[in-house]
Amino acid sequence: MVNYESPERQEHQRILVHTTALIADCMNIEVWEDFFCINQLNKANYYKAKLEKFESDDNDETSIRDARINDLDLTISRLQALKLINK
Repeated sequence: MVNYESPERQEHQRILVHTTALIADCMNIEVWEDFFCINQLNKANYYKAKLEKFESDDNDETSIRDARINDLDLTISRLQALKLINK
């Protein structure tokens, strides 16, 4: 049974909100800008690591987590590719 009031779940929900905005912002980046893009890349890696540690018995929550990790992987890859192209 999932404890929907647990601090872990609340942190998971905050991460989902933050990563939604992060992924949307990164999709609009066309040119690598060191400070901004490095910051976004670091955030994406941080949130991905946090999500990978989150465990739940709720299949829906696990599916959402896995999809978000995949989205973050794509975002990280995109930012790394932009870095290579624009350096």
